[in-house]
Amino acid sequence: MNKKTIFFIVGLLWCFVIGLFGLLLYGQTNFGWFSSVVSNSSKSVLSEVKPIALKPVTILAFGDMMLDRKVREQIDLNGPEYPFALIKDFLRGDATGNANDIVVANAEGPFTYNNSLTVGVKDGPLQFTFDPALLPTLKDLGFTLLDQANNHTLNFGMAGFRQSTSSIEKAGLNWFGDPRNQDVTPYIAEVRDEKLAFIGYNEFAQQGLKNVLQAIQNAKDKVSFVVVYAHWGNEYEMNATSTQIKTAHSFIDAGADVVIGSHPHVIQPIENYKNKFIFYSLGNFIFDQANTGPTTRGLAVKISLTPENVTYDLFPISILNQQSNVLVGEERQKDLEVLEVPNGEMVLPRNISDLKNTSNSRIIQIGNIYINAELATTEAEQIQGLSSRTSLAPNAGMFFVFGYDSGWGIWMKDMNFPIDVLWITDDLKISDIVENMTPESYPKAYMPHVPVRYVLELPAGTVKNGGFTVGQSVILK
Repeated sequence: MNKKTIFFIVGLLWCFVIGLFGLLLYGQTNFGWFSSVVSNSSKSVLSEVKPIALKPVTILAFGDMMLDRKVREQIDLNGPEYPFALIKDFLRGDATGNANDIVVANAEGPFTYNNSLTVGVKDGPLQFTFDPALLPTLKDLGFTLLDQANNHTLNFGMAGFRQSTSSIEKAGLNWFGDPRNQDVTPYIAEVRDEKLAFIGYNEFAQQGLKNVLQAIQNAKDKVSFVVVYAHWGNEYEMNATSTQIKTAHSFIDAGADVVIGSHPHVIQPIENYKNKFIFYSLGNFIFDQANTGPTTRGLAVKISLTPENVTYDLFPISILNQQSNVLVGEERQKDLEVLEVPNGEMVLPRNISDLKNTSNSRIIQIGNIYINAELATTEAEQIQGLSSRTSLAPNAGMFFVFGYDSGWGIWMKDMNFPIDVLWITDDLKISDIVENMTPESYPKAYMPHVPVRYVLELPAGTVKNGGFTVGQSVILK
């Protein structure tokens, strides 16, 4: 090998070494910078990723649905969707296409293959049978569950009842309720993180209340939310009977989370008992009783469950010519004001323990009602009060704490909604109550008849729903 060849090879090796050194140096700088950018970018992206909140579990509940007599005549003439034609979009879900998880109604009769005894018959017997061929239509409309605990399910005896439940199941729907209150087996639904129980009660069986209470107690240990459908009360009476009230309270005491009533064919009041709602009657949903009067009104309730709250959205409905429709505008507002829920929404915490005192709020208990009250302790807060706000959530309030006893007056300056007001003495007794104090009453000032230390402002209707009375004790949690 000559000298030129040796120098050439050494030169190549030297170039290789220098190139490798430069590459390593470049990698420590530029590659390191690139790695830093990727790392920082990843951290930035990851920091913006937030946990996705679970969609609320929703239950859309209706009152009495009767599919015989004149309703059946209209179905025969116009097709199976006729009674629901004006409400089918509401049944299937809201404008965003979010279908309800459960859609339930009281089926006021059995689904059997018996001939109707009422179609075309003037003053026919009160014996109803619904065509099982309607069940696929109900399923397509969004229904998932039917209550069978009522006074018409046995119109064709136990054979008719068994045929009804079998037909419901074959159509891919579910049911609950024994009209005799004997075999009180809850329907259990598991939806995402919720486990729900539906239990039926028929007052007119005149037996079996203990069975229903036991079923509620048993279910409460296994599920997260218990719904009781109660068929009870007096037809066409606008208020609940003392028996309804006593029975409803026993259901809540046993573990029910909400009680939904049917049978009176008119809407009855809503009660908050121990932080649970009782809808004494939702009225009619699909019926043929009249085209005017209270039987042409009903109420749909959408129950939305999150881990923290239960929200009840109220939808007044009308029934005209055997068709149901959701009310809007002034008619809707009028019906909601009768129910004393002008904004159509009621929210309750899932657990009382979810209500917590903070630096600017206090939990107040009056009877069985718990109120999450904002504190007004400074002069500026007391002058401002609830002025200029647009609403006050159910079970919320404002609690005025004054430094000494006096005749603290309340007026409705710059108020936009009605309220109930309680004046409370230093020993935490209610001394005076004014219900439904309206903005139109300004500049009238309302005064207590004795010096007081505290004033509590609440949404209008709270006093009536809670049954608050003068002299009743107030507990500060």
